[in-house]
Amino acid sequence: MRDKFRRSLVVALGATVVVAVGSVSASAAERDVAVACPTGYVCLLPLLGSGQPLLVPEGQGVSFDPALLITEITNSTKTGYCVTGQLSHGLAPGQTNTWDNSVRAVSPSIGACLSLPAP
Repeated sequence: MRDKFRRSLVVALGATVVVAVGSVSASAAERDVAVACPTGYVCLLPLLGSGQPLLVPEGQGVSFDPALLITEITNSTKTGYCVTGQLSHGLAPGQTNTWDNSVRAVSPSIGACLSLPAP
């Protein structure tokens, strides 16, 4: 009787460990995957919030006051963009940057982006 109880306990404990490890692995994998950005948009992923990206339609710009803290920006358009903020830079079509940044504006590029320090 004791052996049967021990076997049941070991099986239940083993199943619990497998489920717990599977959950941890799934969570870690989800964090490593970039947020999908629909074609025709520039997507800004806020550092804090719901995890939903802010979508900027192709050809349009957006500005933020105060600056928006982001952790990822993706250009799913055919247009180059300029990102002005703590780290000002150009964002080519199809490019994704995954670093924390304080963004003041995102606008279509007219061929080059000025690298100005953020106010």
